[in-house]
Amino acid sequence: MTTITIVITPRERYYGVIECIDAVCENTDEPFDLIITDIGYPKALINQVEQRIKSIPNAKIIDYGGMVTPMKVFEHLVPIIKTDMLVWVETDTTVLPGWMPPLIESINDGASFVSPLTLEKEGVDQGAKIRNHLYTCKILVVEYEGVDYLIEAKEYRRELPEKIPLEIRPTETFEWHTVAFKTADLQEIDFPDMVMRQQIDIPMQLRAQGKTMVANPFSKVIFDNLCTRLTIKDMRYFFFVWSHKLNEKSHREFEKRWGYNFYSEQSIYNWVFRRKAFLICRFFFIPIPLANKITGLAKRIFCKDWDPLKDPIGDSRQLSQEIGNPEPNR
Repeated sequence: MTTITIVITPRERYYGVIECIDAVCENTDEPFDLIITDIGYPKALINQVEQRIKSIPNAKIIDYGGMVTPMKVFEHLVPIIKTDMLVWVETDTTVLPGWMPPLIESINDGASFVSPLTLEKEGVDQGAKIRNHLYTCKILVVEYEGVDYLIEAKEYRRELPEKIPLEIRPTETFEWHTVAFKTADLQEIDFPDMVMRQQIDIPMQLRAQGKTMVANPFSKVIFDNLCTRLTIKDMRYFFFVWSHKLNEKSHREFEKRWGYNFYSEQSIYNWVFRRKAFLICRFFFIPIPLANKITGLAKRIFCKDWDPLKDPIGDSRQLSQEIGNPEPNR
């Protein structure tokens, strides 16, 4: 029998952890160990968590002493996990019935990590109420003025769930909202302290070792996409982990390790700005449609764009086919 550790951790918010725990327990039939990471939870909320997990076998809280980045948690946890699988679930995510067996199947078939079909609520950016956030993704490389830039090309982005092929396919990245890893493979690589792009760094390391990585749409989860209004404590952590300082540091760390910048780097900074503006609107109970309009206006006023190519996707090549299996510079 495949053994499983599920880790539930914040990345953008604290509140939602109880609902996340409930969904995991209600929708997981397989035995599992459960770790809740305390990276600065409000005291009243962590007290609720303590009460909630008393009835859950093999559940515990690990206290990290305050706000730290999720990768600091990951770096600490990976070496001490004893089970075959490590399944990472963030507090903004609801796992759906039947989510676990497809993940187990793909790991047992040889995958180093398995990305479920990650759906998103409407929240920031208007559109369908439930839509695709991540199915499969390719890492592309495009040249501009003699410099190669990477592109994270998510396929079927924001398509309706019924339009996603029910096929297990190779993928070159994942989302932290939910992802399952083969623990032994993780224990052979390193984890730079980045708040973004680590979901590309880790697969590049695994590919360098000849590992397989897949997306399995038979496993489904939904993440909140900032649909739910955040509290002051949530926003404090959100603004910490998405600070410009940490975002820029992450890009420079990736560049140092792999020799590439991202074509979307400026767009990512704009994306973070929009999310912060949206959160402030929602904190003051502004409805989602109006909050998105205000956010769009603020972005046009305060953000600059950098998109010099007419068709960067069309002009690109797939990175893995071009450079094979590079190792990072450590």
